[in-house]
Amino acid sequence: MIPAKYLTRMGGNQMQLELDLAARVIHFPFSRRRDLVRDTAEMILREEEDEAVRQWDALIRSLTFPLLIAGVPHEEVRAEMHRFHDAVQAEFSRYDGNVGGIK
Repeated sequence: MIPAKYLTRMGGNQMQLELDLAARVIHFPFSRRRDLVRDTAEMILREEEDEAVRQWDALIRSLTFPLLIAGVPHEEVRAEMHRFHDAVQAEFSRYDGNVGGIK
């Protein structure tokens, strides 16, 4: 049975079927990818400041570009990058000053 919201009466007993075929891209949140978060935090701690900034910027571009190309709204991508940033910041609290030295 086809739900009524997809049917339009054309006249008499004829009905026209209308479907919304728009797709929405759903991705697994970067902030929940534990290996990515941990590896990113370790990279930032391991590298000199300028190199860490360059690698961070390159990583963010590599994560955002495919989402934007796939049609994920800019605001949603931006929010996801903020959540990823927060997850990486939280990961720093697990280290005792040594890369690989988790408390």
